[in-house]
Amino acid sequence: MNKNNRAGWPYAGMTLVEVMVAMSLVAMVMGSAFAALRPAMLASENSRLNVSANEMLLTEMERVRGMDWDDALALEDGASFVTPLADNRLSTVIYVSERESREDQLQVILEVNWTDARGKTQQARMVTFITQYGISA
Repeated sequence: MNKNNRAGWPYAGMTLVEVMVAMSLVAMVMGSAFAALRPAMLASENSRLNVSANEMLLTEMERVRGMDWDDALALEDGASFVTPLADNRLSTVIYVSERESREDQLQVILEVNWTDARGKTQQARMVTFITQYGISA
């Protein structure tokens, strides 16, 4: 028998054990790669939710700041607000109160709450003051 002829050599192919070992190694490498990607995917989702919440706040704040005094007085304390950027994972609320010793000024707080990808409750807020004669802060 010629040892240079691979087809004639009795051990020319791979055994089932060799194939199983190679598949196990590939599976371990792929599993560890997916395990390493999970925290990055969670961080990306949390970042996406945070950006959505801040965009909602900015959009609503601009709408509130553009209101005239009568519309600002009509804002309902504790009501939720809706923006075109609405995401059902985010809940919104608006708080309106008169400023102490200032009948011509309202404090408006916009708040967005959500639960992040890790299950932790998050919150973003913006505050502004509206005066009867225009925005003060």
